[in-house]
Amino acid sequence: MSYGPAGFGFAFFVILLWVVGTVLLTWLLVLAIVVGHRWLRLNPAPSRGGSVSYQRADAAPRPADDIRHHFGPDLRAWASANESPAALAQRLSISGTAAAQVIELAQRAAAGTATDAEWEQLRPWLPKLLGRD
Repeated sequence: MSYGPAGFGFAFFVILLWVVGTVLLTWLLVLAIVVGHRWLRLNPAPSRGGSVSYQRADAAPRPADDIRHHFGPDLRAWASANESPAALAQRLSISGTAAAQVIELAQRAAAGTATDAEWEQLRPWLPKLLGRD
């Protein structure tokens, strides 16, 4: 085996190719992770409140996304407290039937299974429900 200039040049070329390839593959992996994370953040799974029909990554956020972001954590805490329809009806000065409907919507929203339309129905009740009015 010759370690002359030709052998050194070939070994140098192979090592350089290995390093450049490794760097490029690393950057491609980082890019894939960043793009994938952004896509998943903008298009949540149905179990996390998203819809099955995905929106484009550059689309404007839906109004219900703002509601989810603003009220979501407090709503989950409220839902775990299991307030009765009678207590909620008295606190909000509404009928027991309306209170039961609000509770049902709020529990679905807290579980992440409410649709955008249900979030919109719940929007006027959220500040009162969570004591932010």
